[in-house]
Amino acid sequence: MRLDRISFSVLQNSRREIKRIENVSYDININDEWIGIVRYDDHDGKGILHRHSRLSIERRDEVVESLYWLTGDKNHHLTQICDEIREGYQNLKDKFLKNSGLD
Repeated sequence: MRLDRISFSVLQNSRREIKRIENVSYDININDEWIGIVRYDDHDGKGILHRHSRLSIERRDEVVESLYWLTGDKNHHLTQICDEIREGYQNLKDKFLKNSGLD
């Protein structure tokens, strides 16, 4: 059985405003092991968001695919990132499974 999930970790202030997006990831479960396919991170809350992708199950290294410069509300950024993953998850998953010989 394969399952998918989006998970995230953020740093909030006392008013529950997001100050830093530490990690947003799209993971799939293969044989009871969660494997991250793509993740985004905001380096020290400075508005620079990186997208890291894992190519296959055999290769654990990640490739930085994109660099985003963000300004404004980080709550909105988190929503945008999750929406981007939801819209493209099938392509990400298919590419990863093909590269892993699991398609």
